[in-house]
Amino acid sequence: MNRALSKASLLPLLVLSFAFVGCESKTAPTGSVRGRITSLNSSVSEGTVSFFEPKSGYAIEFPLASDGSYASNPKKPMPVGSYVVVISPLTEIVDSDPGKTPPARVDKAAPNIPAKYRLQASSPLRATIAAGDNEANFTLTP
Repeated sequence: MNRALSKASLLPLLVLSFAFVGCESKTAPTGSVRGRITSLNSSVSEGTVSFFEPKSGYAIEFPLASDGSYASNPKKPMPVGSYVVVISPLTEIVDSDPGKTPPARVDKAAPNIPAKYRLQASSPLRATIAAGDNEANFTLTP
């Protein structure tokens, strides 16, 4: 009886193992991105560019170089999709009331990054990342 019971309990495992034979593990397509951010006819030389994919919640951020360029890390490709793009100034720690309140992180002055580009809710910038290499250049306007 124990022998019959053990064979019966193995039957579902055997069926499941056959169900997975031949199944391939497919990875989602990915891409990389590079580009340049300009404002008022010059490069945005400090800050970050962030890509937000609203459906999945995926987000990634890249630092801006002094010439306004940015590039994703080829070792960490992005999922393909449609992204909202946000440009943010660098931050710094400011002690506005020494000895009374703790220092706080605030945005550095960045007049070449208008406020509308700093938040997901207001940024008009969009990028579609396809499989492979992509280029996304943006010109910020007041």
